[in-house]
Amino acid sequence: MANDTPYVLYGIRKYRVTPLLATGAPSPGLAAYIMTEPQEMGVSGIYDEGEIAQLRGGDALLCEVMEDDYLLGVDLTLRNAKMTPEGTQIMVGGDWIEDAASPPVLIGWQAPLNNTAQPHFELEVIVEVKTQDRPASNDGWITFTFPFCRARLADFASADRSFTTPSFAIQARQNPYDDARSVTWQQSAAQPF
Repeated sequence: MANDTPYVLYGIRKYRVTPLLATGAPSPGLAAYIMTEPQEMGVSGIYDEGEIAQLRGGDALLCEVMEDDYLLGVDLTLRNAKMTPEGTQIMVGGDWIEDAASPPVLIGWQAPLNNTAQPHFELEVIVEVKTQDRPASNDGWITFTFPFCRARLADFASADRSFTTPSFAIQARQNPYDDARSVTWQQSAAQPF
């Protein structure tokens, strides 16, 4: 049954990053991390573009062949308002930095070693976005699910009179474990997580 209610989306509330096994299967024993200060999400479709071939002769187009494009997945960008050692480590590896207190307090993060092969960290990323339906007040949520992702180290820049906000580049593809599509979104009346 078709639902012709348009979804007006406003802002971005939070997102959850869940480690997966290399196969895309759920990883028992590894906890998810919830980022509660996101600022921005960008999503771009990635396609294998088909070729176009033309045969010309006698100053005319004799034949044209156009191959289909194929969706490979989506590239996702997530920008955060805060730098979080826990979220960074789950997404791209590296190590936490702890102080000498007892018990130790997490005070930072350091990148993986340079000039070494970097393992990929498979993730599931779920993003919550609030829906607005005024004046009917039927507000709810849209949950975007990216079931099989690989992230890269956050980009960030610091400048005079500006906040530093890290941005993660993430490749989302179809999950090989259960064939979940590279991105899905779904409405929910209650806050998902």
